[in-house]
Amino acid sequence: MNIFLLFVGHLLTMQSLRIKLLYEKGKSYGPLILSESSNVAELLAGIGYSHIIVDMEHSPVSLSTMTSMLRAIDSTARGEYPVHNFSIVRAPAHNDIAMTKRILDVLRPPAGIMFPMIENAEQAQAAIASTRYAPHYKNGIRGCAYPFVRASQYGKNKEYFTVDSNQDLLSILQVESEIGIQNIPEIGMLDRVDFIFLGSFDISCDVPERSLKEMFSETVGYQLVAGSVDLGLLQAAAKIDYEDGQDAIR
Repeated sequence: MNIFLLFVGHLLTMQSLRIKLLYEKGKSYGPLILSESSNVAELLAGIGYSHIIVDMEHSPVSLSTMTSMLRAIDSTARGEYPVHNFSIVRAPAHNDIAMTKRILDVLRPPAGIMFPMIENAEQAQAAIASTRYAPHYKNGIRGCAYPFVRASQYGKNKEYFTVDSNQDLLSILQVESEIGIQNIPEIGMLDRVDFIFLGSFDISCDVPERSLKEMFSETVGYQLVAGSVDLGLLQAAAKIDYEDGQDAIR
């Protein structure tokens, strides 16, 4: 009985972030990584964040580096730490079908992919279609090489094509402009749009301050929050260290 309970507990802990957010109305907090460092990715994953976003939009992260960073993040889920991080990759663009295909072939579920600069339903539809295989999504255009890629454990995961690539892939569309905000109702009605992520920095440059305060007021709830950036954390810690060092040598 004890063994059974432990096993069930492990399954619940490893439940995909998509199911946790969409069906259990759970919440998740985690940082973005811009530093192109698998060491930083592994360190942050060991802290206990429930998700880690590897950013390919505003960083020099390449596909090769991304793979190393994802391996580092995934390693903490099987190590001594009682944490199970879920990797999310922010693609460099929403309309680069080839890049999306290559990201997904590396991204082992449960995980997520985020598309920046979505402004209308047409762009949203194209982004989602690039993540889906045709048999499971009527407009799916994802290329089929799943038996030979990391995402399916090089073919060992027999349920990747039929189950995991659909059930455990969190699809996130990032809205960053006033036009995009106006089109959120239409975007959100599309099939397999799991989440709409508000890019606060970009929105602040394009939306009147009055509307912005309403959007980010305390009465509005959020489920997935990216509250920090690895380079920002390093900078803040370095400033404190510098100030302490100056005091020490006075």
